[in-house]
Amino acid sequence: MRTRTVTQKLGPKHQLAPALEYALAYDHWVEGYGLQQCADRYAPKAKRGRLSRAGAALIARRVRNEGKLVALGFAPLVDMGHAGESASRG
Repeated sequence: MRTRTVTQKLGPKHQLAPALEYALAYDHWVEGYGLQQCADRYAPKAKRGRLSRAGAALIARRVRNEGKLVALGFAPLVDMGHAGESASRG
């Protein structure tokens, strides 16, 4: 008797890697879009409000390419120089 090996088909992983979560959240913060709007805008692979790994990777790639995400995954610092000067004058 021959045994068959059954390969389990895995569906999309809905848990995003931290860098991809960051990319989605950063675009959500910068542009003011909702998270689902970001998914609709950047990843047509999103189904039923859930984002696939491929869709999340696409979001991260596009956000990075548009200059909203720096290479190390940290948001650019806000220039607080002018705010400090105006506070010290008053």
